[in-house]
Amino acid sequence: MARVAVVLIVLAGTAHAKREPDCTCFEQITLPERGAINVPVDTKAWRIGPRVVDIEIIELPQLLVELHEYHSNYEGRPWSFRTGNYADSAAPAPPGIANASFVIGRAAGDRANVESLLLSGRFDEDVVLLRVEATDHVGTQTFYVPPNRRYCNPGLSVASDVKLTIRAVDLAGNESRPVEVAPRVDVSRHVDADRCNRSPHVRCGMGIMVGYLLGVVGFFCLLLGVLFVTAIRRSRVPSTPGEPLSLLVAEDVVRLVKRKRALTSAFAIAATAMLFSQGYTATAFVFSVVPIVQLTQLFLARALMTRIELAGAAAERRDKWLYIANEPLDPVYIRASHRIFAAAKRNNVPKSIQV
Repeated sequence: MARVAVVLIVLAGTAHAKREPDCTCFEQITLPERGAINVPVDTKAWRIGPRVVDIEIIELPQLLVELHEYHSNYEGRPWSFRTGNYADSAAPAPPGIANASFVIGRAAGDRANVESLLLSGRFDEDVVLLRVEATDHVGTQTFYVPPNRRYCNPGLSVASDVKLTIRAVDLAGNESRPVEVAPRVDVSRHVDADRCNRSPHVRCGMGIMVGYLLGVVGFFCLLLGVLFVTAIRRSRVPSTPGEPLSLLVAEDVVRLVKRKRALTSAFAIAATAMLFSQGYTATAFVFSVVPIVQLTQLFLARALMTRIELAGAAAERRDKWLYIANEPLDPVYIRASHRIFAAAKRNNVPKSIQV
């Protein structure tokens, strides 16, 4: 099981090194988000989509600002939010663009359809949109897009010589100073322009749901496999010839098993938490079998130590199993490696003999 844990961690680490932000099908975006609170009283209502070049900006009634009617609810489909007690007239800082990239299909003319778009970097906390002017040899297009998300099929066509002028925008419509960027433009090797519109029954996010389901199924399959193998191994223990052990050696074997299981459990729990935090939910579900098994073995070792301390206890080694018998109780046993048995025996050899 420890080897399985190492393999899963290595695979997850490799995947993380190559991982890019998930591609989200671009759909209509409304800002402020539904249910938002503490929104600036001079906010604007934004509606973008179904293409990034489709933009509607609605001015809220100036009454909210002029009369300082703070904490007002605004209801107007599809918006629903609550304003705070402040107005926002400060422009954001210029965007710190770290990655600007397009993946385009094979050009059918002067421009090619954008299959994915990413504008990521560091922005002020109140920045909700980026206003982008995309200029190529055909002309200039203006569109709005949220930062730090990779969008598929944003409804945009550009040429490979495109240059970008980007401004950060907050809810109130304040814009930062522009930043000029030359994006990376890659040509897709597999044109899949309809991945977001393939079927009305398949919506964005279903791939993530399938990943969750696969993770849960993998978790139960692996858990059942571990239980099956363990049951077969344990069923053979009573018929395996035994080698008598002193109770002191048996106690040391249990102590070494407890230490090993405790360390492995801590490592496995930390690794599972790391996988969940990095968004590898399916892998984390499958990997969570490891800490479950290790913790079970740890509690079993503690129970076995209690049986050793009972009067009339007898210990035997049966291949890789420590077997404890207490009449009239049923025998109990725990798996330990040959190395642990050897270490326990060495620990109980008198110092004078070791020398």
